[in-house]
Amino acid sequence: ADLPDGSQRLAADDWMVMGVADLDTGVRPESFLQQLRPAASQTLALVLVDRQQRHRWNAWVWHRGTLNELTEIHVVGPRMLRLARNQPLWSERDPARWSRTRGALGDRVVDKIASAEITIVGAGRNGSAAAFQFAALGVRRLRIIDGDRLGTENLDAMVGVTCADVGGNKAQVLAKRLRAFRPDLALTAIDRSVIDHDARGMLLERTGLLVTCVDHDAARLAACLAARRTLTAHLDIGSSVQIVDGHPQIMGDARLMLPGHGCVVCVGGMPNVEHRLYDLSVPADSLHHRLQAPWRQRRAGSLVTINAMTVAAGVQMWLDLLQGDLVDSHWQRLTWQPGIGLQTDAGTVGAASDCRFCRRAGR
Repeated sequence: ADLPDGSQRLAADDWMVMGVADLDTGVRPESFLQQLRPAASQTLALVLVDRQQRHRWNAWVWHRGTLNELTEIHVVGPRMLRLARNQPLWSERDPARWSRTRGALGDRVVDKIASAEITIVGAGRNGSAAAFQFAALGVRRLRIIDGDRLGTENLDAMVGVTCADVGGNKAQVLAKRLRAFRPDLALTAIDRSVIDHDARGMLLERTGLLVTCVDHDAARLAACLAARRTLTAHLDIGSSVQIVDGHPQIMGDARLMLPGHGCVVCVGGMPNVEHRLYDLSVPADSLHHRLQAPWRQRRAGSLVTINAMTVAAGVQMWLDLLQGDLVDSHWQRLTWQPGIGLQTDAGTVGAASDCRFCRRAGR
C-alpha cells in the first residue's frame, strides 16, 4: 500500500500513521521512517498493531528529528482509550471492596478507573465532594491544588473534614482525610493557587481529567488554557444559592468539555475574559486590579445538597465518557424549585465558531 510522504506535507504538520505488522519479526521503525520521510520540523506518531494478536502494539514518535518509543497511548474522547504496556489490573485489588462498583460498571470501565489520574483544582465544598467520589470509584491517583486555608465556614459542606482541621491548607487537609479512606490512593496535595504565574505549570503535568471546582474565573480560565494545551478533558463544576425576590434560587452546573469541542469561555460564557487574562498575566507581586468581587456579592450562600447533586452529575458524565455512552462535550444544569423538586436541562454542546481558545485546541 502507498504510504504518506512527509515531504509532501507542510513543514510544521503533526500527523499519524497506523498499520499492522508481524511484531515478532522484529519490526524496525527506522525502515518505516525511510519510506514516510518526515521532516525534522514535523511531529509523526507511528502505531503498529500485531497482525495476529491485536492487543499487542508498538508505537513511536518522531519529534524534532529524534525517534522515541511510546509506552502509553491516550485517546481523549468516547471510551477514553488508554493503552499501556504495564497497566495495573483491577484483579490485583481487593475484590470484595470493589465488587459493587464492578457489578455496576463492568470490568472494562473499572479497569480504566483503576488506572485513572485526575487533577482537581479547588478543595472546598465541591472539590472535596468530587475527590471523595473519585476515590470511592477507585481511581489510582489524585492531584489536589488549592492555596486557601480551611475556615469554620467551610465545615458545613466540605466533605470529610473536622473542627481539628480548621486553619490548615484545604488541599493538604483533604489529602489527609482521603488517605484514611483509601490508603492505597496515590495523592499529591499542592498548597498553591493556579492563579499564581509560577504555579501554573502544575496544570500541565500529565492527567486524564482536569476538574475545576473554583470561585474565581481566573483559576477556571487557567485550567481551560492548560486543558487546551495538553489536550485533556475538562470537567467544570459550580453551584450557587441566590435570593431572588425573597425566594431561594438553587442551581448547579456541570460541564464536561473535550479539547476543541467547547470550553468554559464559549460554553455558558465567561464575563470579562480579557480581565481574567490580565489576572493571569501580571507578575505575582503585582496588584490584581480586576479580581472578581467577593463571593458574598455573587451569591447568597451554599448548600451541601445542591453541591452533592451537581458533583454527582459531573462525575457520572465522566463515567459515561469512559463507557462510551457520551461521545461529545456535555452540559448538565440542575435547578431545585422549592416545593416542586429537581429540574434538569442537559445536552450536547460544542465550540462556538468564533471561540479563539477552541480553534487553537482543534489544530
